[in-house]
Amino acid sequence: MFIEPLDKTKFLVTLVRDDLKIFNIAPNEISLNNENTRTLLKQLLSLAAVKSGITLKNKILSVELIPFDNGCFMLVSTKPDRKIYKIKKNSSYILVSFDSAAKIFDVFEKIQHIKSFDLKSSVYSKGEMFYLLLYSKVSIPKALKIILSEYGKIYPCDKLTVMQLEESCKTIHTLDSISYFGKIINGTRI
Repeated sequence: MFIEPLDKTKFLVTLVRDDLKIFNIAPNEISLNNENTRTLLKQLLSLAAVKSGITLKNKILSVELIPFDNGCFMLVSTKPDRKIYKIKKNSSYILVSFDSAAKIFDVFEKIQHIKSFDLKSSVYSKGEMFYLLLYSKVSIPKALKIILSEYGKIYPCDKLTVMQLEESCKTIHTLDSISYFGKIINGTRI
């Protein structure tokens, strides 16, 4: 019997005919439905884990048995630990398009004093169009939406739309664009 570690998660066990005779298993009878094969597998996994240095405890295993004329190969792979993902509350996104820079600056002038809890804003451009992306963990105030709709066109959007926007448009300013451009309009130092 030969045990060969392939990497940190895999090892190959080669069983020859003599090894199979010890466990009373013929090469053509190797199957996980066979009780002797399962017993052999448990013993071999324990031994191989010690020899290869791979930890098998509390791991999901993949075992492939490949018979050949004088025995069989057994490829054992441990699957990586499962990652735990936290589901975050979706942010609320609104995308507003403007057909001129004048309109977006008019909006900045009107809404710079509207305070919204955790409201973030970014500005993008593509060709002649300007886009204001608003995102917040709470809903965006209705008064703000009304002002935005007077100057531009509002689109509800999701994270995929945001990613496409970031990929296809030129980023002008991110995170707190309303406050940033509001200070510029008022002549305040940044």
